[in-house]
Amino acid sequence: MHKVWFLILAISILTLFLWQSLDGKLYWHEVRFLYASTQFTMADTLSGKFNPHQMGGEIDEVGASGFYLAKALHIWTLKQFFSFFPPASGGFTLASWVSVMLIMCSAVIVYHIMKKLFDRYVDPLFALYCFILAPVTPYLSGKILSEIPSLFLILTCIWVFILLTQGKTGPFKIGFVACAVLLTVTAFYRLDVIITYFGFLISAIVFCPGTLQRKKTIQSGTIVTTLFVMFYFGALHYFYIDPKVIVVYFKNFYSLEVKSVAMSIFGVICFGGMVYFLLLVAAFFVKKREVLFLLSWFILTICPMTLITVNYM
Repeated sequence: MHKVWFLILAISILTLFLWQSLDGKLYWHEVRFLYASTQFTMADTLSGKFNPHQMGGEIDEVGASGFYLAKALHIWTLKQFFSFFPPASGGFTLASWVSVMLIMCSAVIVYHIMKKLFDRYVDPLFALYCFILAPVTPYLSGKILSEIPSLFLILTCIWVFILLTQGKTGPFKIGFVACAVLLTVTAFYRLDVIITYFGFLISAIVFCPGTLQRKKTIQSGTIVTTLFVMFYFGALHYFYIDPKVIVVYFKNFYSLEVKSVAMSIFGVICFGGMVYFLLLVAAFFVKKREVLFLLSWFILTICPMTLITVNYM
């Protein structure tokens, strides 16, 4: 009987999730990505020639170039996808379904990450429900935004990192190269999402349960980070791309003036919804170290992103 009710609950949540995700409404950047990937070459896009500006203020071509460079692989992927499946012939709908599938795959990875980290203390299903019930998840799902593939990639990177650091394999195995590759690919899908990995790494080092595990995490994190820096800047050098354009974009983005502080706070609350309350309740049932780890990971991830979007979110 317990399994029947669990199945009914899962189907109900999935139905509501799909209904919200595929509501037919478009986000502004979906139109921007669609137009950039179908009407312009990659060279024109990355040079900033397609520049509809940001909401709240104009940005120059250098800033526009940085915007697309921070999401270059996402635009390239859309360009290849829509060349086989034109948007007007069902390609856009198909891309929306692919987005939903990636979010569902990300949810599965979230479950396994929490199961690996807190199998004795936290029900991984609780973490899975928190991920699905957060309002921002169905909001982003079904949209052709760069957040979707980058979320899947960064979670996969963290999962592989956990498996390798908690296993018996040495830190110089090929798995750490795989982590660095995943981190690099994530950066080219959406650069700011890699903050999630570094927030996790710092928190994992600080709240490691033992000295030996902490040493292995530091060693592994150093290797992965070093490889990532080599791969990312090596790719920029190979394609003759100046990293300064990314800095200009983020500076322009930070200087936009759209919403008041009160509206920004309201936006942060809406992103998490009831999940904030559920996490507060969980704090009374989870060991202190695990709570501090999750809190540290959250703060180290959200604070840099909040500073970047303080005038926009």
